[in-house]
Amino acid sequence: VDLADNHGTLAIHHAACIRSPEMAKFLMDNGASIHSTDASNRTPMHYAANTGQLEVAEFLLKHGARMDCKDVGRHTPFTVARNTNTQVALQQMVSRVARQ
Repeated sequence: VDLADNHGTLAIHHAACIRSPEMAKFLMDNGASIHSTDASNRTPMHYAANTGQLEVAEFLLKHGARMDCKDVGRHTPFTVARNTNTQVALQQMVSRVARQ
């Protein structure tokens, strides 16, 4: 589960892009970390935010993903979400997860 492509992207990063919390869970159950970073220091949360995969982002948050991590461009998942017009949805989701 920790084999990276030439960009340092791991399977858990790809799972965050394809609306598959089930795949993310499978990978985590088999040793993948939700804090894994690619060559640009992006986490699975960055990928979920970038692609608008709110279901995956919610799953990652419920399992301890951080929203304050920064990639090499100093972007957090919220910054990425703002750039892809998913910021409001991500903020609502974070609030909902925090209340649980």
